[in-house]
Amino acid sequence: MTKKQLEELLIDRALGGLDEHCAELLDAYTREKPAVSYQSSELAEMVSLARQAMNTNRARIGTLPPFPGARIRRELRGRRVARHAGAAAALAACLSLGILIGRSGGPPSEQPPVPNAHAVTRPTVHTPAEPQAAPLSGLARQMIEQRLAQAQSPPQPRRRIQWSDLVRGASRINAEEGDPL
Repeated sequence: MTKKQLEELLIDRALGGLDEHCAELLDAYTREKPAVSYQSSELAEMVSLARQAMNTNRARIGTLPPFPGARIRRELRGRRVARHAGAAAALAACLSLGILIGRSGGPPSEQPPVPNAHAVTRPTVHTPAEPQAAPLSGLARQMIEQRLAQAQSPPQPRRRIQWSDLVRGASRINAEEGDPL
């Protein structure tokens, strides 16, 4: 028998959980071993003190008050209503702000033409000459000229970029400039 099994049996006997046959066998074993007999008496004394403490505290404590379940449900319901009311108010504010922004003006949106639809053509109205755009500044003109020169020049061969993996060392990845990695 291990120490753990012996201790469990002694605790069961002190609490009154052993049947008569097991209790007799344990008593015979404790009579042969004085150390086990001492341990058994210590456990029995500890159980009796615990029972006395439980009985005295039970008299002092009395009964527990009823659980305040209804009050807790009221509090939670009130919080839920407040949370939903706040969400509704935020939604109403967003909706009214969207309507206000939509009515404030802005560029009119043009509908794309419907394919294969018979459109009614309107006669063109000739208007006087359109106003000229403001002259470009020097930097803007220079940037536009560079873009036009690049667009008219023949395409340049693409440079090869070689990436090396510093963690693994030997592996290399080749990619052309502009290719998605």
